Amino acid sequence: MKITYIGHASILIEDRGGNLLIDPLFSDKVLFFKRRSPLPFDPKTLPPISAILISHLHLDHFDVPSLNYVKTSTPLIVPEGSGDKVLARTSNPVIELAPWASHEIGNSIKITAVPSKHSASLITPLPSRSTNGYIIEGEKTVYFAGDVAYSKYFSDIGNAFNIDVAILPIGSYRPRFLMKNIHMDPREALRAFIDTRATYLIPVHWGAFRLSLEPPHEPIDILKEEAGRSGIEEKIKILEPGNSLII
Repeated sequence: MKITYIGHASILIEDRGGNLLIDPLFSDKVLFFKRRSPLPFDPKTLPPISAILISHLHLDHFDVPSLNYVKTSTPLIVPEGSGDKVLARTSNPVIELAPWASHEIGNSIKITAVPSKHSASLITPLPSRSTNGYIIEGEKTVYFAGDVAYSKYFSDIGNAFNIDVAILPIGSYRPRFLMKNIHMDPREALRAFIDTRATYLIPVHWGAFRLSLEPPHEPIDILKEEAGRSGIEEKIKILEPGNSLII
């Protein structure tokens, strides 16, 4: 299995059973936020995609123009309750998954939606009902958390699956009083990784766009420092956009 970090929260997984694109964001802007560095590849060179996984419909995770780079026959797997909004913006087939529901891609890849604590807005602590993480079971088992605040769900997911790689967000967390119910900070991401009992951590949601008040490289710097302090730095696989982990 090959896992490529495209940037922000976008991931390409190439597996013997098929290729998955997760939360693709190829645009140069999210609203008025500009991409800080060029996209590391030409999306026209994507391999054939078996399915696209969308964690939720915030614009930095559901970028409609990015769907133009895949065939209209490619299914989109989305959180339960999101289907109508997605179908209003694309002609691709849509598969809704509730937490703990599964869908198989061919005979080799199983996608399971898992719960995620992600507030619907900055001003309410109530979780959005239309947010998923995903477990991808192919040659290896990968957990993609999407946008998420720290919660007991990480332990639940770690108890339910034998995870090889956890892909967890580490950025967009300041000011903390506004962001704590929306995004983890790097220290919480490290706790979440330990909770999942995964073998490796790939940090995402950092560097490509400055969506909150922390300096762009602060999340990675803190993660490295805390991982070193905990003695698990060899488990942290920091990928620059365009780079891959083969497991």
